[in-house]
Amino acid sequence: MSLREDLQKRTKAAKPVQVVPTPEWSDHDGDVFMPKVTARDMDRWYEQAGAGNGRAVYVAMFACDSVGNRLFNDTDAAWLGEEDFALIDRLFAAGMELNRTSAAARVELEKNLPSGTDGGG
Repeated sequence: MSLREDLQKRTKAAKPVQVVPTPEWSDHDGDVFMPKVTARDMDRWYEQAGAGNGRAVYVAMFACDSVGNRLFNDTDAAWLGEEDFALIDRLFAAGMELNRTSAAARVELEKNLPSGTDGGG
């Protein structure tokens, strides 16, 4: 099997998720899951978040149940933006950390790069 075929097969497999306790939504099991996302998904989020309400847009786009089924539609970002900041930020931060896009994850990644490499390729 070629590298390309192997990578395509892995892309179709179930994505890892991070469970995030959401006691504010306890009437719905109290947990929301944030998944690993694709490069395309992240680019789409960057485009949509540019108009503001970025954390809520991220949650609307990616929050899922334990098997990866999306919980919200893109249009739900408007009302999610009116939810408690601590809740939405907790979900956003968990997703960003899982996808190694948080500031702390970037620092950790840079520490592990070989000396003299900026990671830019």
